[in-house]
Amino acid sequence: MSLSPADRRRVAAALSAAGVRGEGTLQHVDLGKSGDLVVRVGSAFVKIAGPGAAATGRLRRETEALAWLAGRVTAPEVVWSGEAGTRLALVTTALPGLPLSDVGPDQAEEALAEGARALAALHALPPSGCPGDGSVAALLEEGRRMAAAGLVDAGDFDPVHAGWTPERLIADIAANPPPEGARVPTHGDASLPNLVWSPVSGIGFVDVGRLGPADPWRDFALFLRSAGRNHPGIDAIGLLARTLPGWTYDAARDAGFRRLDELA
Repeated sequence: MSLSPADRRRVAAALSAAGVRGEGTLQHVDLGKSGDLVVRVGSAFVKIAGPGAAATGRLRRETEALAWLAGRVTAPEVVWSGEAGTRLALVTTALPGLPLSDVGPDQAEEALAEGARALAALHALPPSGCPGDGSVAALLEEGRRMAAAGLVDAGDFDPVHAGWTPERLIADIAANPPPEGARVPTHGDASLPNLVWSPVSGIGFVDVGRLGPADPWRDFALFLRSAGRNHPGIDAIGLLARTLPGWTYDAARDAGFRRLDELA
């Protein structure tokens, strides 16, 4: 996908403000559905918030999350953040390796196990000062706001919710919320594209704008769903049970947090 002249100007303005030389090809990264513009330039990533207050808020939260994660887990380093052509922009370093979704079948089980351990290490951090709020109440309220703004795509719902409206799903979750345990730091969008793996440096987290204290199943549910889609030959539930001491599958939390993610 080619960039418009306006997008190229925004990227150039962000790189200039960050003091990063924009040499080489601009590689448009088109993962996810946030509406943000993400471009790789050499060893840096530039993310430009999409139009609207919601997109600006998401990118601001991601900048705050990266600042909190620095020195705690492997995540991109913030090089610069600020306005670029009337849009909020973020420039970060690139992490080495491949998203877990892109790892080949010969290394997938090893990489997924490292991803599980990395999530468990994140969950083990003291939650003091962790930005965001991943509680069921907060996620449901955010879902209501997104639905009211027309930002929930019912056409992208999982097959079990095919034909549902966002309002029906919200009402159903409110009547049958997933159980919650201890609140720990969670990634918030622990799908495999957001966990970058290198056989040398291990796992790093990207797209962390939904970071926040929550039940750890907020992450495990999306990790399992994404593993089933990207590496269907691997028994991801069994892998987590073998990899994480004391971990057991919880069907109610798994289903409940997948349902909440439909509204994100």
